[in-house]
Amino acid sequence: MKLYNPPTCPFCGRVIVKPTYLPIGFSDLEAGICECGSVYVCDVTGFNRGAAFVEALFIACAGDWDLAWNLEYDEDYKEIWIENYDLSSHSIMPSSEKKRGVLCFLKLADEIRE
Repeated sequence: MKLYNPPTCPFCGRVIVKPTYLPIGFSDLEAGICECGSVYVCDVTGFNRGAAFVEALFIACAGDWDLAWNLEYDEDYKEIWIENYDLSSHSIMPSSEKKRGVLCFLKLADEIRE
C-alpha cells in the first residue's frame, strides 16, 4: 500500500486531524478546527463546494449567521482549497489518482476572531 502525504493547514503548516462531524455544523459534512484557528470542511465528492464553504463559514463564525453573511473575502477572512483529498486514508493523493475530494480551509482575520 502506498503512503501519501497527510493534509496540512495552508495557514500554519501543521498536520490536521481527520475531519469528523462537529456539533456546531449544520450539514452532514465532516469538518475540523486547526490549532491556529482555521476551520476546514471536507467535500468528499468535490461537487458540493458551496455547501463546504458555507459550513466552514458557519463554524468559523460560531453559528452567527449575521456575522457570516456580512464578512468580506480577503478582508475579513481567507479561503484556501486543497484538492485531491481522500477522506478514507486522510491523505492528499497525487493528481494521477483522480480523487475528487477537497478540503475547504477558512480563517477569519484576527480582529474578527476576537
